Amino acid sequence: MGLRYMEMFEVKLTSPRVALLPQTNRLAVTVDATVRNPLFLPTPVPGVLAISSGLKFDAASRTVRLHEPTAERLALQGLSADDSRNLQSLGATVARELLRDYPLHTFTEDELRLGNRKLEIGEITVTDAGLTVDVR
Repeated sequence: MGLRYMEMFEVKLTSPRVALLPQTNRLAVTVDATVRNPLFLPTPVPGVLAISSGLKFDAASRTVRLHEPTAERLALQGLSADDSRNLQSLGATVARELLRDYPLHTFTEDELRLGNRKLEIGEITVTDAGLTVDVR
């Protein structure tokens, strides 16, 4: 996935790894990240971004979306301590703004039907065993 922030930073996210956090009803997602800024970073900077997020279903768009994502860690290689701290702070803001309500999956209308009955998706809960979805 490629994202842009304020037309200044280009962030490429790859290789997602997901862990369950049932105690907080969230998922932990760690991705390899490459940050590019033509003005301040002449070459792309590789690193790792870790976020946690809840999940919610948006009935109007039939999508499962991130809910209240939080940047837990942004570690970029080859930066000074000051630059790393500054980007860590920026990373938290970027994660909140760019990933808020980010769609993870869109269902077709047929996938939300059981015979002639339309299914309604309710709360999505993270458990030790996986995700539990309230379907009505």
